[in-house]
Amino acid sequence: MSSETVWSEWLEEAANLEPVIGPRRFLCALSECEDPLTLTQSEGGEEARRVRDAFRADLAPILRSNRGELSFNDADKAAWLDTLGWFLQTLEGIDKTCLKADTLVALLRIAAVFRDVWNRLPPRYIGDNLITHMAALIGATQFSLGIRGNYGPIWEHETLDAFTQADAVGDWPLIAQHWQTIAPVIMPDSDFEEAAACLCVSEKGKKLLAEILDQSSTILPAIAIGKCLDAAILSEIGALSVENRTRFVLVQSLIFEQPKTASLDSGTLENVRSIFTSVQNDEQEWSQWMRALNRYPVRAKCIQQALGESLVGTNRNTKVAYLQAIDLSTSYGGCRDAVATCMSAFRSKAPIVERREFWELTHQRWKDWDFDRAGRTVPLMTVAVSDLDYGLVGYALEVLSEGDLEDGLKRLTREMWDVQDQWYVDQTAFDSARYRVLSVWQIFAYAAQVRVGRLQWELPIRRFLPFDPNLDRFAAMSLGTTLR
Repeated sequence: MSSETVWSEWLEEAANLEPVIGPRRFLCALSECEDPLTLTQSEGGEEARRVRDAFRADLAPILRSNRGELSFNDADKAAWLDTLGWFLQTLEGIDKTCLKADTLVALLRIAAVFRDVWNRLPPRYIGDNLITHMAALIGATQFSLGIRGNYGPIWEHETLDAFTQADAVGDWPLIAQHWQTIAPVIMPDSDFEEAAACLCVSEKGKKLLAEILDQSSTILPAIAIGKCLDAAILSEIGALSVENRTRFVLVQSLIFEQPKTASLDSGTLENVRSIFTSVQNDEQEWSQWMRALNRYPVRAKCIQQALGESLVGTNRNTKVAYLQAIDLSTSYGGCRDAVATCMSAFRSKAPIVERREFWELTHQRWKDWDFDRAGRTVPLMTVAVSDLDYGLVGYALEVLSEGDLEDGLKRLTREMWDVQDQWYVDQTAFDSARYRVLSVWQIFAYAAQVRVGRLQWELPIRRFLPFDPNLDRFAAMSLGTTLR
């Protein structure tokens, strides 16, 4: 019997259990606290110790069951069902009575022990009063950043100051730059996590959560929420939000908090696409988002399909902002794959006229970059690739005519041989010039093979030569060993 089947049966049994005792010692200890809501589970002191001891005493059967797949003796099962019965009856009575702070804390701590209980409950247990209390707890939770003592490393103070200032003005590229330093230290407690989980089982609760995050004066609560919820729910909250700052943090959290190997389902991708589409109405804001999320596309591989689809129907400036944000590289890597995924998604949805515009913009960005010739400190010593290669194939196939492509290849071939007739300061400069022309020639040679049906339109992973190396051994040797 599956655990979900067991849960279903025991929920029904617990709901009809009479009478119930509930966690009496735990409730008593909480009622003696000055403010149960501010008493953390790791806090020291006599009061906190009494609460922890009472919690362990009352919830021992449930704590044991978490180690053993709902397998326990009759006494433990009876205690487990009694606690669940109290939990259900208390939830049913919330709309009729005033929910005290100690009872709210007890509900949250017991929910945490039961694990994912909110998603298992029938809708009748999630009443308006419960949602209101959970939303109030989320809204009242304060997060702050600080360094203990006055002698922390200078870099910590500088990073913290930069992040705080970026938060205040909505500098998303700077937020993204410091994200992996700051975000991991923002750790919500289990009460906050359970309140968020409770809100997210109903549409009303999700809307309230989005409103709370939108009204916050800092992005810290949104970062905390990003650690509590899975990708699907994060995308839903982001789609319900009306503030770009909330949307950005939730998308950033979705990217960094999810397993790197995980793929997003269609509903999540649609929500992310919807968020992107909304942000694209503000060109300045979109440019910031792209510089934050798309400088290194490999860091955001899971959202590339949504990003590509969101570019369909956008204006020229929106597409340029996407292309200009990428920190282009001359080597094979994850960024190249991520950009190909994005461009492939765009290609699958966009009409031919819009595709041509996008490929032309891609080609112009590539030409301006020119394998980073102006900024390179190391000569080009092998055939280089580009993160934009997928779009360059599109330029060759859907913008250039067959004759233009053939003429371009002939011109590049002549340039390659003309390199040998030029004067260079040394062998390194000569090799770099030749590899640059050969690198340009590569992408169009690949596209020519696609045009005649010998290859598929995909990310090029093979290399070509403008001659037969078996017939022209001298030319093959002169290019070094990297092409053999």
